[in-house]
Amino acid sequence: MTNGNGPTFKATKNEAEAAMENAIPPENLTASPSRQYAKWRDQAFLIIAIPAALYLSYILVAFSVGAKHSCDGGGEMYFLLGIWSLPVIASSAFVFGPRYSGVARLVASITSTIIGVIVWAIAFSASGMYFICRLF
Repeated sequence: MTNGNGPTFKATKNEAEAAMENAIPPENLTASPSRQYAKWRDQAFLIIAIPAALYLSYILVAFSVGAKHSCDGGGEMYFLLGIWSLPVIASSAFVFGPRYSGVARLVASITSTIIGVIVWAIAFSASGMYFICRLF
């Protein structure tokens, strides 16, 4: 049978049933992107891992910049690292802890943000960075 564009084939009922029997069952298919995202969000260890990685970055950047480069742009870079990472620290408890209550996520968010500010300030002072490079 042709339709003018080439041959067309019509599967019989037995061929269609055979194809359905050989099809991949739904439970073997990979999860949809929304389910994969939901699984990623449910990783509770990220509530601690993300702030801990940023705390470590505060220390590493502070000691790599130190007093030597703090007046050559290093101080501004360290300041911006802290300013831009504190919202990430604060939101990690809300994004990656959906199974916890709202109060627990709020307490975790506030606690990790306070710890972040403390680590940020201690790393700044311990590395010997300058706060004011020039007065005039």
